[in-house]
Amino acid sequence: MTYDRTVPNIAVQPASLTPWRAVWRWTEFSLLFLLLPAVLAAAVDRNGHLHPFMRSVGLGWLVEIGATPGRLVFPVLLGTTVLIVVYLLLDRGFANTCLWGWRRARADLGRIVGLWAVAAILLLGLTALMAFRTPLLPETGFLRLPRERPDILVILWIVYPWLSAYPQEITHRVFFWHRYQVLFPKRAVLIVVNAMVFAWMHALFWNWVALVMTFIGGLLFAYTYDRTRSALAAGIEHGLYGAWCFTIGLGWFVFAGR
Repeated sequence: MTYDRTVPNIAVQPASLTPWRAVWRWTEFSLLFLLLPAVLAAAVDRNGHLHPFMRSVGLGWLVEIGATPGRLVFPVLLGTTVLIVVYLLLDRGFANTCLWGWRRARADLGRIVGLWAVAAILLLGLTALMAFRTPLLPETGFLRLPRERPDILVILWIVYPWLSAYPQEITHRVFFWHRYQVLFPKRAVLIVVNAMVFAWMHALFWNWVALVMTFIGGLLFAYTYDRTRSALAAGIEHGLYGAWCFTIGLGWFVFAGR
């Protein structure tokens, strides 16, 4: 086992795998980060294009649950997060500090908040443009929560970072780096691939805006985790952008219900 000298006390994976281990690691990666999101997307598709196929392979029960997307999405997210955390804590080669990393998060907090403050203004203008100059977002969607349900907005800012953003950073950053960093030894490739699979997780919303939004967000969150090895740092950043998107109306594109 070697250590990354740029982030003290963080264990990293060996530089290479044996052929059979590499095959297994690629298979595991494909099942978890490519196939599973595709199955979830097929289950919640309101147009039902793949529902006959799903039923033919014994996954009709997923289709029934997916009729209410929130009933499927959130249990899967929280369930996989719990299983992954248990796995990581039992893996002696994993540095537990990556699950939190408060000191490293605090050291990067100024950059995270400063960049978000600038991006928040730009996103507000972009959302207004989408609502009033394009058919992508209804005009009523712009700033809908602050105008109509400020109570829900307050709850969302409190709950979303911990029940949605932080678990996603554990599954798609901490676990991804620990298991699959060895498959993508070049840092830039690792970050881009991670952003792609993070965006693909949002295919279940069945709109291209969600994919673009989450790919860009994925690049940012992946960069933050790569430089800090702190799920807390990436989770704070993810929580800020996610809650702001719901505040200004972009949550329209990534809303699963409830």
